[in-house]
Amino acid sequence: MPKKHHAKKAEEIPHMAVEINSISFNAKKVADYAELCGFQFNGKTVPITYPHILAFNLHMELMVNPSFPVPLLGLVHVRNSIRSYRSIGLNESIDIHVSLSEARDTDKGIEFDLTTQVYSQGERVWESVSTNLYRKSQKAIKSPYQPKALKDYRFAEFWTLKENTGRKYAKVSGDSNPIHLHKWTAKAFGFKQAIIHGMWTKARTLAALQPLLKSDAICIETEFKQPIFLPSKVGLHYDENSDGIAFEVRNKGNDKVHMKGRVSCISSI
Repeated sequence: MPKKHHAKKAEEIPHMAVEINSISFNAKKVADYAELCGFQFNGKTVPITYPHILAFNLHMELMVNPSFPVPLLGLVHVRNSIRSYRSIGLNESIDIHVSLSEARDTDKGIEFDLTTQVYSQGERVWESVSTNLYRKSQKAIKSPYQPKALKDYRFAEFWTLKENTGRKYAKVSGDSNPIHLHKWTAKAFGFKQAIIHGMWTKARTLAALQPLLKSDAICIETEFKQPIFLPSKVGLHYDENSDGIAFEVRNKGNDKVHMKGRVSCISSI
């Protein structure tokens, strides 16, 4: 059944939930994901960001529900937080619960949260909150002004993203939003070129920084500030301190922030 109308206020977003039980991991798919995102896959445990991939179909199930009054195409992922309480074994069976938990009005449109919880034999092992934006207008996006002088970080590494990186990630993740696939499909939603998935950028960042923490019990919080157009070259800039690692992913010119956040160790539940 098609959606009858598009929500104009956050209060029109309903609270819904869906779950799926006894999910097993596919070793080949996990390995392909790990390679694309830069993780060192040991064949025993899954990358910390991978449960998001398995939860994606549940996210979709909620968002394509006829009672969900927001069009799916063109949604923008603006924030994401993940709490991993321990490593998840490749041979484990997990249960996933996803809820459309909260929505709010902003000057750009309606934001809504998708909360995901992952359980293994009744133990909560992983959870996340993904915040998406339904923009009021699909016209061309004008990036906000950012000052040239950004914070100095002690460490940096650089990545080259090819034009087809979005299509490769769509294949391993199942997220085939047109804004990530081709220049011509992205233009229909206000982008001058295809943009990489925010969750690829997050996964690539964690793949680089997690070895410094030497732990699988971590929290990583990110804000997606400006899109990374494809192809592109970006830099991961970061600093370690007693609270964890603060980071920013910036453009080649080092004057715009694409993503920022912090990753730190946490105690298990």
